[in-house]
Amino acid sequence: MLHPCQHLPTFPRFLRQIQAIDVSTAQNFEINYPKICRELGGAMREDTVLTDRTKLPPVGPLPARHRMPYRSLGEKFIGRVDSFWNLHDCLFRDRTTVLAGEAVVVGTGGLGKTQLAIEYAHRFGSVYTGGVYWVDAIRAYRP
Repeated sequence: MLHPCQHLPTFPRFLRQIQAIDVSTAQNFEINYPKICRELGGAMREDTVLTDRTKLPPVGPLPARHRMPYRSLGEKFIGRVDSFWNLHDCLFRDRTTVLAGEAVVVGTGGLGKTQLAIEYAHRFGSVYTGGVYWVDAIRAYRP
């Protein structure tokens, strides 16, 4: 329920069988947000706000559902900080992102595009509770 029903003290009888969650006020939204997450198949998590964009975030765990055949280089992955955060901004727009964005990383061979994607998955994978899945495009495309 986005707006309170001014004219009715309760929901009409024919609507009572339909599940309703009251988010008509900011307080009700905060109270009911965990229920909304659960009902949509998600889970509550604490947001980690990373404000220092001069360095890379630490490597973290991948979500329970994942297919990532490559490991992070960890502290050996250096540079590419601007490219890393640009990729993050394309994929994760804000704290209420439900459907992730899209990003294309292009460049000539040997620049580190693949490793950038691997590092992103290992450093922000836990944010994507639906899973992180690596698709090998060379093997997937067969004319």
